[in-house]
Amino acid sequence: MKTILLSVGLLLVTLGISAQQVAKSLTYNGLFVGYYEYKPTSYGWSSTKKYPLMIFLHGVGERGNGTTDLYKVAFNGPPKNIAAGSQMAFTVNGVKDTFLVLSPQLSLTYTGWINNYVDAMYNYATANLQVDPNRVYLTGLSAGGGGVWDYVTSDPANAPKFAAVVVSCGVAPANTNGICYMNQANLPVWAFHAMDDPTVPVGYTQALIDKMNNGCTPSPDPYPLAKYFPSGGHGIWGWVYDETHALQNPNVYEWMLMHTRGVAPVDQVPVSKAGNDTIIVLPSNKASLNGGASYDNDGTIAEYKWTKISGPDNFTITTPAASATTVTGMVTGTYTFVLRTLDYYGKAGFDTMTVTIKPGIGANIPPVANAGNNFSTTNNYAYLSGGGSYDPDGSIIAYTWKQLTGPAITLVNAQSSFPTVQSVVGGVYKFQLTVYDNMGASASNFVTMTNPTGLLPVEFLYIKATKVNGKNTVQWATDKETNTDHFDVQRSEDGTTFTTIGNVTAAGNSTSSKEYSFTDNQYTKTKYLYRLQEVDKDGSIKFSKIVSVADDNNKGGATIYPNPVKESLNIAVNNTEKGNGVINVYGIDGKLIQRQVFYKSQTDYYTSINAQSLKAGIYLVEVSVGDKYKTVERMVKTN
Repeated sequence: MKTILLSVGLLLVTLGISAQQVAKSLTYNGLFVGYYEYKPTSYGWSSTKKYPLMIFLHGVGERGNGTTDLYKVAFNGPPKNIAAGSQMAFTVNGVKDTFLVLSPQLSLTYTGWINNYVDAMYNYATANLQVDPNRVYLTGLSAGGGGVWDYVTSDPANAPKFAAVVVSCGVAPANTNGICYMNQANLPVWAFHAMDDPTVPVGYTQALIDKMNNGCTPSPDPYPLAKYFPSGGHGIWGWVYDETHALQNPNVYEWMLMHTRGVAPVDQVPVSKAGNDTIIVLPSNKASLNGGASYDNDGTIAEYKWTKISGPDNFTITTPAASATTVTGMVTGTYTFVLRTLDYYGKAGFDTMTVTIKPGIGANIPPVANAGNNFSTTNNYAYLSGGGSYDPDGSIIAYTWKQLTGPAITLVNAQSSFPTVQSVVGGVYKFQLTVYDNMGASASNFVTMTNPTGLLPVEFLYIKATKVNGKNTVQWATDKETNTDHFDVQRSEDGTTFTTIGNVTAAGNSTSSKEYSFTDNQYTKTKYLYRLQEVDKDGSIKFSKIVSVADDNNKGGATIYPNPVKESLNIAVNNTEKGNGVINVYGIDGKLIQRQVFYKSQTDYYTSINAQSLKAGIYLVEVSVGDKYKTVERMVKTN
């Protein structure tokens, strides 16, 4: 705990500040901090009662010397409400709570907030006031909103201090990469901005929220909330900090109290209803999207968001954040849109719908063949997918697959859109798909499949990835080696894209067993996948199987990859549990879509399921072993 020196106790204020909002000051690490401290009238009646704490950061126009200028802090936000008589008392789930509020004043020396101010308030309050450490909230407006962003993004240790943060039209932080710290801390965020803000562009907030949603690992849980007012300019904070329900329900104070650090809310995921699939014939190229049937069983929907996940690039969603909107400028083809709904806890529901645009009467348009993306498999079987093929002005009536290169295999159902490849051995295979439409036109496309197994000039006794002293460690042993030079250790998050993180010198030629290990000092999470790239002395490169990480308690988890998935979903379970297992695939509406049973007899277990028949969208994959282990992973299916 940093030393906090208290000084200048009670300051005289003449602008009608509430009797409970007291002017104080302290010195922290050589920094003088003048601040308002608000305590409810009941404070001190019970020495055991703990209160939620709100730390408020004002805008640049309220800076001052912390003494005679302190009155400016009450120009806006919660201090203004308190000065007008607010008791800062709010009821959530039948429980009434009253905030402690600390509102520091930024010195004129600074144009933006520095972290010492927040540290001073946080450390002072947790050391000297009856604060519930799991219900501390940080909020600010304009420059103060930027101060909030800066604090939680500057150090990964800062975001976990708070139960939630609220930002009003905040400037962008200095360390935008630190946005991911909030995902790592599972920190609830509610950001506000006006679309016509002339002072702080709305793009600042949009970029930060988009990075949390799409640019961080892990994905956000909960998802951040963002409310964009169509107009209002820069001074929207009167709306943001309004204590009624005229503009948002719950208001921001109730929303803060809904969140307690380290406590998962009892909340049902909202149900998204994107509507029925639609077929439109040119020249009409406009479609309606309507998610009005969506609902939340235990609350209300806070946000709607429409996104295109597949189809042609020509389109415009008029109002992506509306429950009902239109799509214009579409061309011939099939579009898939996903509707994401969020409740006020940041929990998300998903649903998809398709819009098919067909040409009007005219000459036949040839079909489009899609044999899928090139892929790698370590199984002795694989699935090919022509499901992405389509005919812009009719229908595909025939599929033909044939092998062009690679070792001999058996191709089952070669006249279907989803054939099976059997008797796969190590090698590189190339397949051709030809499709025919109802007017006799045809088109072809190609896909390459690589199977690296059986190609290594080594015989492995084992390969595994475990936690050793808190670090991910890959361990392997060989029975014999021939002409080996070294092993590259590679890491992946999705099972598709691997990065080399180090290498270990191989034995070269050996007829006795050899043991190796490599510690990944950068990453400690158990969701990572590892494999070995064996390099011969002649430069040839081959790969081992993929393994997942077991945690310190050897409880492990289920890792699914690749994710997003197009065809075959691999599942790795690495723990000590043994016995009968079940893999259930559920839709976002909770409906069971696919089930596969298995038996797990050892620590590492690998299997796969066919995802080709699933529609594009969001699914939940539940993996259980016996009656002691169960986990649920989120899966994205693409075309």
